[in-house]
Amino acid sequence: MSPAKWLVLLGSAGYEAALIGREESRSAVLSGAVSGASTVVAFTALHQLLISDIWFSFVPMLIAGVACGASLAWSYRLQFEPATSHGWWSFVTLHTVLLLGLGGASVAMFDPTVPLAALIAANEPPAELIAQAMPLTLGWIALAAITPTLLWGRSLKALASNSLTSALLILLLGLNVSALGLVDMSGGSPFVVLEFLGLLVVIMLGYGTTFQVMERRHLLMR
Repeated sequence: MSPAKWLVLLGSAGYEAALIGREESRSAVLSGAVSGASTVVAFTALHQLLISDIWFSFVPMLIAGVACGASLAWSYRLQFEPATSHGWWSFVTLHTVLLLGLGGASVAMFDPTVPLAALIAANEPPAELIAQAMPLTLGWIALAAITPTLLWGRSLKALASNSLTSALLILLLGLNVSALGLVDMSGGSPFVVLEFLGLLVVIMLGYGTTFQVMERRHLLMR
């Protein structure tokens, strides 16, 4: 075969691979958004069953779920080529650990100021505590962006996507986690905090599982 024909074949193969890559990326982002939305529905129902009725905040939670789900999937596909089930769960597990680590850092850094019973009675987001913990929150966003970039991405594009993803996850899911150290649990049951962190793990596990089911032809075939 002549060199010219080889070049044509190589160019055609490269173009086809690029098209497949873009198709898989679009599919992953869509699956991530749908997985995030379905996780919000399941979480809202579970929260009503175990804690209280929060259907009144379903719409903003749904928007947050779609944004976080799509961004996680986009960052994953940007850094993992080819996409694999092992890589997906490594990525989801890292972000879950980072969210839980934010709670640990909050407990280590802050002194409790507000009784747990008062927060439960208020039944609203602890805005003042969240504001006090904001320096930690912003620092953790940077840490959560840099860590996966060093592990898998190592490019400015990966850092940008990880920065967006970490900001969405922590600002939309982790604000209450960042304020845990400011809550005095001596007068209440620590089970409430464990239940809260457990629900966070359930959210990430449910999202990751739903995404894998939707993307099984891209993940499990590798």
